[in-house]
Amino acid sequence: MKNLLLVFACFLSLNCFGTHLSGAWIEADVINANLLKVRIKMVASCGIPNITTSQTVEVSTIPSGSSSTPSVSHALPFMYTIYPDNYCNGVITACFGGTLNNYKIWVYEGFVPVTNNSVRIAITPFCCRPFSANVSTTFNIAAYTDVFLVNSIQNSSPQKKTYDVFSKLADTNTTDLSFIDQEADSLDYKLSQPLQNSNPITNAVFNSGFSTQKPFGLNQFTQLNTSNGHLKFVNSNVVGYYGLAYDVNEYRNGQLLSKIHSEFEVIVDGTISNSFYFSANGDLNKTFKPCKSDTVNYIVNFNLNDSIIINIDSITQYPGAVLNIINVNPTQKKAQFIWQPPYSSISLATRPLVFEVTKYACPYKKRLQYITKYKIEGCASDSVWPGDINTDKTANLIDAIYLAVAYNATGSPRLNPSINWNAQFANDWANNFNSAGNYKHADCDGDGIVQINDALAITQNFNLVHAKQAPSSNNNSNKIASTIYDPELNFGAASFTGTGSNVSVPISIGGNTKTVLGTNAILFKVNANPAIINANSLVFIPNTGIISNLNDIIVVQQKVINSGDLYIAFVKKNNGSFSGFGNLGTFQFQIKNNATLGNTNLSINQTNLFGPNMMTQPIKAGPDKTLNVVLNSDFNTLNDKIKVFPNPFKNKFNIQSEQLITKYEVIDVSGKIISIQNVSDKNFEVSLENLEQGFYFLRLHDNLNKVVVKLIKE
Repeated sequence: MKNLLLVFACFLSLNCFGTHLSGAWIEADVINANLLKVRIKMVASCGIPNITTSQTVEVSTIPSGSSSTPSVSHALPFMYTIYPDNYCNGVITACFGGTLNNYKIWVYEGFVPVTNNSVRIAITPFCCRPFSANVSTTFNIAAYTDVFLVNSIQNSSPQKKTYDVFSKLADTNTTDLSFIDQEADSLDYKLSQPLQNSNPITNAVFNSGFSTQKPFGLNQFTQLNTSNGHLKFVNSNVVGYYGLAYDVNEYRNGQLLSKIHSEFEVIVDGTISNSFYFSANGDLNKTFKPCKSDTVNYIVNFNLNDSIIINIDSITQYPGAVLNIINVNPTQKKAQFIWQPPYSSISLATRPLVFEVTKYACPYKKRLQYITKYKIEGCASDSVWPGDINTDKTANLIDAIYLAVAYNATGSPRLNPSINWNAQFANDWANNFNSAGNYKHADCDGDGIVQINDALAITQNFNLVHAKQAPSSNNNSNKIASTIYDPELNFGAASFTGTGSNVSVPISIGGNTKTVLGTNAILFKVNANPAIINANSLVFIPNTGIISNLNDIIVVQQKVINSGDLYIAFVKKNNGSFSGFGNLGTFQFQIKNNATLGNTNLSINQTNLFGPNMMTQPIKAGPDKTLNVVLNSDFNTLNDKIKVFPNPFKNKFNIQSEQLITKYEVIDVSGKIISIQNVSDKNFEVSLENLEQGFYFLRLHDNLNKVVVKLIKE
């Protein structure tokens, strides 16, 4: 909220007391166990002719009850004056040499030694103020501040934000009594009784019908928000001066650090006309959700040439919120409060939105608050988490099956989409999966179409879990995955396994008597020994065999470097199925140059077969594949002495090798060769500007061997 200073004036229908005070408070900073820095701030009419050069404070131990304690006087020198903002449209007030009365704040400041752990700093100012309406006697304004734990906690005092006088007769007003604490200590506020003196405490006597809660008389209640210091009240039906007081308590980790007793004056005037007008109305029903931005609109109406300031007083409770002010016409403004709650840090609750309008009408200012409570709820159960396509709260290979089912489907794109792991609001698409949510979950990148690029989210967020409630699934327990005849996944014969060589091992399913029928997807994991192989080189290249057209499939794969695991999903697009037996592709990797010679095993596990109805059924894995790693003294290889950069790339990338490259191939994840070129160079650039975004493989050849590198085009 904007820090406003002071806009005060004597009202034209009242006698201006040219020398009276309007309020005072004390700020005290703990410098060390024996020294405080004390500031006295007193509000007075600009008409006071002579300002004192110093002001005395009385320092004592905090009294118990009303008993007096010995005190020590300290004179604080005058330091500076804070003048109010002038919203009088060219009218010069007395503070600036004119005739229209106004107010200013005098500041006295100095260092005060202390000898006790808890002390009271008090003032009884040099002049009086008349409380003719609500107290029985005229008395000096009194203010004090209690400081605790001086010996153990260093602390800077809270500082007052603003100082207001509200004046329209029988009108509802809200004034800001709050302080700001630069150390983020907790502050709470309580109405108090004006004091005759502050040390010892002597309470002023209220007239009949008046009290702390009803300082303007019978049936004229005040309401103080104890957490933010906002005081709402209905002015008395009697024109005059009224004295109010309140206490501010400062806490840190449950410890009371200070208490500020502040007193101030309210002047009620009956001459302010009804032209002192403005109103506001806003959206009453709104629910904020972390997965989408939302807007609350307020319309503010006012008179021509009025000065209006609009704020959200509670905006700190809404991290990242934005307030836009739009000038609709000369007598109307629109305030737009726009917010998307940060998903990881916001509590799901109901909290107030305190919309505030301040109007300046020389020499007065008036503030109205419009408080509406809004719900903050969790995202809808079908919000998109990129990579969790089947809405089971995690991203894994099963999501590739659902990606294939919804392949080429289109719908509404998301606003500000990304593949980052957070809830993202999306409108439903036309189609739903049989056993889970809407097709929109397959649009992982949010561009409005399901394509192979959406698989990037599965691999980027692989095995991440969220806590969102998933939609209820249809009951498919009575369905089977596929008609199968005990097929197995098996390794074929490996290529040369010398140190430093690139190895290809075929993977096939079934045989003449063991086939699959009506299968939509095969999921499996291949494991190799990371002590023997270069785990960065793990890759599965699909081949024709059981699938004649590689454009009909989606292959999603994720490798885990430290364990030598490669997870593979081999899925038919558009909920199609395949039958028979044959080659799926090849598992490729590179044996390290420094690998220990001897035997190492490859294994296939976590095998599952899925039918078009999304139901799963385990299938068998054949025996482990034993590789005999031999010393390769003569075999020339590309091995680790090759660089491909940048990767990911936008349109071009570079290849640097210590061996002469004779050919390169660019292959998509389905195994289709996109580009093939013969070269004869160690260092060269490859341009693929027309290539769509997604995963690809780069196969490089020298005279004797080849290596496969995974490419990502952004």
